[in-house]
Amino acid sequence: MRQLIQTISNSRESNFYKNIWKNTPLKNGVIDFENTSTIEIGDIIKYKFNKRLYVKNGLFVKIIYHNNIPFLIARTKRDISKDNYGEINYERPLVFFESSHESIEKALWLYNKNILPLMAEDNIDLTEIIAGRYEIDSIIGDVKSITNIISRKTGRFDIKKIKNVTIIDSFFDKNFISILKNYLPSGKIQIILSLPETGPLGLLCKKTDKENLTFHPPKNTIIETSKNGYLIATRLILLPTPIIKYETEIKIRMAKKFCSCKKSNLNFSIQK
Repeated sequence: MRQLIQTISNSRESNFYKNIWKNTPLKNGVIDFENTSTIEIGDIIKYKFNKRLYVKNGLFVKIIYHNNIPFLIARTKRDISKDNYGEINYERPLVFFESSHESIEKALWLYNKNILPLMAEDNIDLTEIIAGRYEIDSIIGDVKSITNIISRKTGRFDIKKIKNVTIIDSFFDKNFISILKNYLPSGKIQIILSLPETGPLGLLCKKTDKENLTFHPPKNTIIETSKNGYLIATRLILLPTPIIKYETEIKIRMAKKFCSCKKSNLNFSIQK
């Protein structure tokens, strides 16, 4: 963390965080992370794209919408490779998101793992036909896209061969997992809490309570809560627009005890 803060503070590429941290006290000569101000999506939107870039080479740029307001976020092949979207136990995934930019980004992540994915087409009928010919064994996508393609039951691809479904989204209905299991009784289901501007924020615990979905943050991510209970994320990697104490609109509750899975004592659940 100290090195990341120092790199951002000394950067000549952007003053985005310097302006936010200008009144933050120093600790041993470095900006004190504990006392830094939070940022929100509005701070990112109002700051010119090229003025908030700390990395300017090899960029993959995508369009994101917030309340119908478009803005740009950049990623690099290197930082995408450090994202955690669950275990890879498949070889022929279909990548299917509402946003083509998200599909491309997740396809790049898979490509970095030496997996060649199939990208969904805008035409869902064509997607199903090609998926059948490619003999997909898994699907990676958001809630709406995965629900749509699995529930159609057209028979254009063999749903019994789907051994993994990875859902990457920012909201999950508590009944969603049960619905998926009805369609895929033998398939493995992985749920990743993620925002387009941040990347993965939490992986659903395998022993989660169906009424209270519990997530574990990835190793390169710090999760905190605001006074009002909103998730605050810090990614411990240098993104083109770094995510440092980013207050989201996701309301969570941090757990006060060690998770029953015994893999992590850092866990949180999404609140309504």
